[in-house]
Amino acid sequence: MVKSLRYILLVVFIALLAGNASAQFGKFSLFGGPMIGWQIPNVDEINKQLVVSGLPELSTDGYFTVGGGGYMDVPKLDGFRIGGLGTGFSTETSIVTSNNITKRVNYKIGYGGLSLEYVKPLGDVIEVTGGATLATGELVIDIYQYQNGSTSWTQNWNELTNTSSSQNISRSMALRFYSATPKVGLGIFLRSYLYAKIKVGYMLSANSGWTGENGEEINDAPSDIKAGGLVFDFSLNFGLFFK
Repeated sequence: MVKSLRYILLVVFIALLAGNASAQFGKFSLFGGPMIGWQIPNVDEINKQLVVSGLPELSTDGYFTVGGGGYMDVPKLDGFRIGGLGTGFSTETSIVTSNNITKRVNYKIGYGGLSLEYVKPLGDVIEVTGGATLATGELVIDIYQYQNGSTSWTQNWNELTNTSSSQNISRSMALRFYSATPKVGLGIFLRSYLYAKIKVGYMLSANSGWTGENGEEINDAPSDIKAGGLVFDFSLNFGLFFK
């Protein structure tokens, strides 16, 4: 009961604070919520290497992303919106060879950063937005090869000896990247407290370098492997809106 009362008082306090800010500075909004989307990174260079190694290719159609964010319309800076977000995806593909060996690839991209937007209302319900997301994140490729079927305690330990001829192999490689994603969007007020937003953009990324699963630096990696590409997202936001 006491805990519930604290939450109610906190909501009332934020509402009063936001109302006071609106009265003094004009338009003020504070909101956030979950976000889903679709990201289409360029995987051509990765697929070339996967094919050479006998591993399955990644899809070129894109991947479903899940994340969230929070935003604020800045008082006294009419039309300026600032916020933060995080999103990403993970996918897996595998094949079984004629020798009953499974080859699997896990491909992951995750990032978070700062969102900067200019907002132009088109009436009381609809508004258009334009801006960019500045972020950093990681692109991770995990590759596995293993013999299907049962194994033994002794065999697992023997795989660590210098004389082992095991088919079981695993590698993890991570790429740190920095990105800027110009975006345009459309926002719709579904209720006084509920705001839906859809955006489309194109991620431009710069690589920092590859590292292995133990933190070691990986040399001679192809520079064309990027996290960038088309980005679509839809978010459903709850909050306080004073126009």
